[in-house]
Amino acid sequence: MFIRWIFEAVVIVSLTGYLFYNSAKAVFIMSPYIILHIWLRNKAYIAKCREKQIASFKDGIRFVNNSMHAGYSIENSFKEALIQMEQVYGKDDDTYKGFKKIVGRIMLNIPIEQAFYQYAVESGTEEILDFAEILKFAKRSGGNMSHIINNTANIITEKISLKQEISTVIAGKKFEQMILSAVPAGIILYMRVSSFETIEKLYGNLFGIIVMSVCLFIYIVSVIIASRISSIKI
Repeated sequence: MFIRWIFEAVVIVSLTGYLFYNSAKAVFIMSPYIILHIWLRNKAYIAKCREKQIASFKDGIRFVNNSMHAGYSIENSFKEALIQMEQVYGKDDDTYKGFKKIVGRIMLNIPIEQAFYQYAVESGTEEILDFAEILKFAKRSGGNMSHIINNTANIITEKISLKQEISTVIAGKKFEQMILSAVPAGIILYMRVSSFETIEKLYGNLFGIIVMSVCLFIYIVSVIIASRISSIKI
């Protein structure tokens, strides 16, 4: 995966240097982008992993909620949910691993709210941290635990479901954006291949460097703006 990211960055830098400046020196100057590209790809990969974790967490909380409705205590509900999580997602799932830690801490007589909060902090996920805070409050207040957990679980699952629906809706738009982002570079490549003499004067001189740099800057800004427009946070 890391090697693939490096390869992607090298291709992008090489094509940019070739299309906009026709210069190996430009490729060298832009080479620090490789580090930025790896950082961006890693950030996107972590976000994707968290999306998967949130999706499985939604089901995990639903399993806990169903067990509590069946009369189990919240501690035993997590034990039952762990069994169901293994059946549905397997032992490699992040939520399964988290629930397993929770059950292990419960077996060591650590209070459920503390055990879950430790898991939430380890996950670093907003929805899980929100649930941890509600669970702590519910245990301290001594209210109707089943009712509080049920309401909280419903709110969180609705929020997660909405995020998933939005991701599905904008997935196609993101693909369109990716295609459109490649169009300007494709046009320059076509002109270089089919009629290089048309744009030859834009290479190897100060005026051409300035013009192509301005075009590249506008191109990068437009890609960034399009990416942010298609990224919706709830």
